[in-house]
Amino acid sequence: MTVSQTTRRTNKEGLAAPLSSTNGHAHAKVDAEQRYTAEHTCPGCDSHQSASDECKGILLSDGKHFTCTNKALGEYLPPFEPKSGNAALIPHERKHSLTKPCACLKEHARWEKSGLALAEYGEAKGLPVDWLEDHGSFDVKLGAKRQQDAVGYHYHDLIGNILGTQYRLAMSGAGRFKWKDGTLLRALLPYGAFWAVPLAQKLGYLVVAEGVSCSQTGLYHDLPVIGVPGGSTWQHVWDKPIILDLIAAVPDLRVYVIDEHDSPASEALVHAWDDVPEIREHVHTIGLKPRFGVKDISDLYLKDREHLRENFRVAMDEAVSWKARQQKAREQKLAELRAQAAPVFEAEDPVASIMNQWLKRGWGGDDKLPTLVYAQATTRLLPKNPEQPPAHGQLVGPAGTGKSWLLAVVCGLLPDEVVVTYDATSQRVLIHDPVSFKHKLIVYSEADSLPGIAKGDEENPAASMIRTLLQRGDAIYTVTVKDPKTGQMTVKKIVKEGPACLITTGVTELKGEQLGSRIPALEVPDDPNQQKEALKAFARSELQGPAPAPDPALIAMQRYLQLQAPIDVIVPYVDTLTERLSSRIDSRLLRHTAWLMALIKGIAILRSARRERDEHGRIKATLADYETVAKLVEDVYETTATVSAKVRELVDKTPEAPETTSQTKLAEKLHISKQAVSKRVHTALAKGWIVNIEHRRGRRAQLQRGEPLPYKCSLPTLQPRTPVVLS
Repeated sequence: MTVSQTTRRTNKEGLAAPLSSTNGHAHAKVDAEQRYTAEHTCPGCDSHQSASDECKGILLSDGKHFTCTNKALGEYLPPFEPKSGNAALIPHERKHSLTKPCACLKEHARWEKSGLALAEYGEAKGLPVDWLEDHGSFDVKLGAKRQQDAVGYHYHDLIGNILGTQYRLAMSGAGRFKWKDGTLLRALLPYGAFWAVPLAQKLGYLVVAEGVSCSQTGLYHDLPVIGVPGGSTWQHVWDKPIILDLIAAVPDLRVYVIDEHDSPASEALVHAWDDVPEIREHVHTIGLKPRFGVKDISDLYLKDREHLRENFRVAMDEAVSWKARQQKAREQKLAELRAQAAPVFEAEDPVASIMNQWLKRGWGGDDKLPTLVYAQATTRLLPKNPEQPPAHGQLVGPAGTGKSWLLAVVCGLLPDEVVVTYDATSQRVLIHDPVSFKHKLIVYSEADSLPGIAKGDEENPAASMIRTLLQRGDAIYTVTVKDPKTGQMTVKKIVKEGPACLITTGVTELKGEQLGSRIPALEVPDDPNQQKEALKAFARSELQGPAPAPDPALIAMQRYLQLQAPIDVIVPYVDTLTERLSSRIDSRLLRHTAWLMALIKGIAILRSARRERDEHGRIKATLADYETVAKLVEDVYETTATVSAKVRELVDKTPEAPETTSQTKLAEKLHISKQAVSKRVHTALAKGWIVNIEHRRGRRAQLQRGEPLPYKCSLPTLQPRTPVVLS
């Protein structure tokens, strides 16, 4: 057996290190039954059997002693040449020591036995060897020649069958653990489950710790502790079934998780079931370090062996529930984000701060439309309310008017995690995508990808589901699947939680009556002024380079609001507003009154730092919030209630009978493209405001005035009935 396999020294980090003499020769690989060589010299005299000052000593089999025949060490310990390397056969007074002060009064390199024995492990952990053997631990020799001592741990199932084996090679240092070849980690249960689960059913609680020794220490003291392997090899989805089964058997079970506060693995253990509602409500976190100054159960026992159960009971009493831990973490995060967003919240008007960003972000032209889309995105934060869903929208305009760019500019001021984007998708991708839609902005880059739009089939299940999600705030998609265990058909429910706000783009308005009525159209300007401003923005981008990174304060503000969702808002003047709206709008806009109210609430959320709250904690929207929305949506309102300014302008340019005009001439008069004028003509013809007296197919249209245009209509002006006080 070679010394490298039986003896080693450790450095400051606890890692294996070779032994060296003063001249740098290594002594870590001398065979215990051979003389020293030039490569592996004597630890005492640094010589060997072939040197001029030959040494025919030997390293003894216990790895703690050696002999030397060099007279230089012989003043107090005579030279000795043994016939055997068996340490037990050598008189003590003839052996040099590597682990204690030596009788020769010289200091030799310190050595310790390589590998780990169960007795040594039990002594270090304060656990009897016979008890460890009864609980799946054993001595084993590893390596090709079975030359390295190690301690083995068996992992059992709940009826005692061995599922896998882990080896421990040392008490400390990197690489001290090793799995037996062929061990399938995902097939294992945490260590100690065989003994801990029945005990947990009896006591009503289960303790989850990191590492085998913690489980052993707990079980030795009749505590139901299971140990999950440390490091990144273990996935907590593997221990989920055993805990769910325990909860089913013990509905009020408490699951105590030991937080060691010192590693990513411990952090992963603490948060292992945050996304599993069936488990997380039972989880309580124990931190031993703040009170006892130790990181785990094993250290707690070694610190005070007489009072482990009493000390651990104190720790259990001080455990923090999952809800309390989440609330504390949430409060800390909110304080951090609030500080980061202070420049926006403390601005005289946060909405104005947002409007100032569009030019910097590369948008050219009127800043009302991107601000309106931003406010729509903020309505995702409102509570679920089927009578008042978020303010969905569709950006409509001819190709090349910047619809997609507008949407990209707005999304650039939102945190990535709150936007779910779909470009080209199948009809049912939204159903099967596991991503959460709760208080998220859903972006469909092209309206044609929306379920039921491309094929004009609004009655298909996917289209029905997205309408339900947008209106009600949640949706359930039920399908039949085959049970893999029984082979029988069963029902599976896919639940999509909202509320969510949807924004999409298209060349024309959504034609589906059901989905289109829920998503008002926002026309992207296509007039010469808009094109001119867009070209200026393009030139600035080319000369100045890409747009700068988004303002961190704006991103922090949205993260702060997201963490507070749902955010409830009350509009105190809603009765006056709806009364005045009812006297001037048609049935189509009545369906959009909820959309208007959602926008008022979205603006109030953005100004929440300057708004009062009522006795229920709801933000109180002011008339200033309504006035902001009125300015942002005045064009949308006129389009929805009567006719858009664009179509009105086109009709005004169309001559009355008997004169006629063509689309080409109208495009010239309006200074817009033929594509843009064609869309407006189509709308005016459909409403009868202009007519085409040319009925022959393939001939150029001859357009003239038709029915009179409806009167212009705008949102009402509200006067405050009581003074509005800002906080």
